[in-house]
Amino acid sequence: MKKILCCVLVAMATLCFGEEETYFLYGDLEALCGFPLLGIGARAQRGVHGVDVSANLSFLPYRDRHIRIAFFISHIKGQYLFYPWQEGFYCGGGLGILTGFGCGEGTVGYQWKLKNQHACFLETNVTVPFPFKTCDYPYFPAITFGFSF
Repeated sequence: MKKILCCVLVAMATLCFGEEETYFLYGDLEALCGFPLLGIGARAQRGVHGVDVSANLSFLPYRDRHIRIAFFISHIKGQYLFYPWQEGFYCGGGLGILTGFGCGEGTVGYQWKLKNQHACFLETNVTVPFPFKTCDYPYFPAITFGFSF
């Protein structure tokens, strides 16, 4: 895990080295299979290439036959993003960890800037956990809205 994190940080630093880079920190709200997750992340873009790293967490208390159970969902991911027109629509993929399981990630989204130069994005994600035989569901769809700060 440390090696992957170091590789992602080196890639983000490489993308941010130059004059025309775009990078920002953001907060996001993700709906993963209907479960809400709040998160924080960083995104860097240079030309048509980009890198996104984020971590999301959800705490869902519920009752099951008079027993209180707390259900945690954690989602950490790192993705390479490709912007065909350098802004607007993008797509990408990468690796992540979803509540202790490794997973592959796929993303299609749209990013725009507000008048005050804050970036926003809306994206759809597909998370595919592996190894495939240990999971009840073959994939987890999600939709994410993010806002830079």
